[in-house]
Amino acid sequence: MDIFYNLNHIKDIRAFLEDCVSKSYKTRCDELDCSKSFSRVNTEKTLNEILGMISESRFVHCVFIIRNPIFKYEKQDIEAGLRLTNGIDYFIWINIEINHLDYFTNKYELKG
Repeated sequence: MDIFYNLNHIKDIRAFLEDCVSKSYKTRCDELDCSKSFSRVNTEKTLNEILGMISESRFVHCVFIIRNPIFKYEKQDIEAGLRLTNGIDYFIWINIEINHLDYFTNKYELKG
């Protein structure tokens, strides 16, 4: 079962996500513009452009999750991410190796 961490106490979401990116092995940015499609697609916006929209967005949701493997060939992993709405929905997907878990739980006092 996956473990979701509470991030409500984190004041600077942008700094938190930038820290996650600095420890990541994979980062992806998507958008969902329902006037064009009902599917998420790769966005032309950069990571920094999306992070720069946090303060002006109508909706911001940030996650930090321990993803447990479903299949034997998968490994346990950390997924951090962001969804924000600013006319268009933007998503940031950040994958981090599990060996960084103590760093994040200690630095940000995360509770699962």
